[in-house]
Amino acid sequence: MGTVNYGIDSSFWLKLLFILVLVGVLLYSFNAIMRRVLKVEKRKLFSLDHVNSLHKKMDWTIRMTFIVLLIFGGIINILRQPEPILILQPYILMIMLVFLPY
Repeated sequence: MGTVNYGIDSSFWLKLLFILVLVGVLLYSFNAIMRRVLKVEKRKLFSLDHVNSLHKKMDWTIRMTFIVLLIFGGIINILRQPEPILILQPYILMIMLVFLPY
């Protein structure tokens, strides 16, 4: 009778790293080619381009609210360890930050 191997194959992490590097190179190349073809300047990675003062205030309000929710949600969920509140989980808050305001 043959042996059954459970778990991750020994070369899994190497294959995963290769795939991630390949995807990263393809994305970078696509962006570089499209910038040249469309004659568009490269954007800064973390740009804070606000349209007006109201936009700036709302952006910082959303950021600070998210940080407060993240901290208090973490504390509350640690105190309610067996059954945390789902809406206060960090991954749910991140999804809300990314998709709801914009």
